[in-house]
Amino acid sequence: MRRYDQYVRDLTPKYPRRVFTAPKGYGLFWHGMLIHGGAPITNPMATRKSFVVHFIPEGFDRSGEVEGPFNW
Repeated sequence: MRRYDQYVRDLTPKYPRRVFTAPKGYGLFWHGMLIHGGAPITNPMATRKSFVVHFIPEGFDRSGEVEGPFNW
């Protein structure tokens, strides 16, 4: 895990950071390999909960083809 974390830390400065603030009632879908994270909570009364679900259609699991300097 430490190797993967370092890989991500080295990779992220190469790309611009984008902030997405969803309006109330909205949801967000993203690609499973998108490097993502949250920001510090600045107002505990205005923070939101997360619900994470991973869907992979039968026959489409490509996890064996993922490349990177990490050990799954």
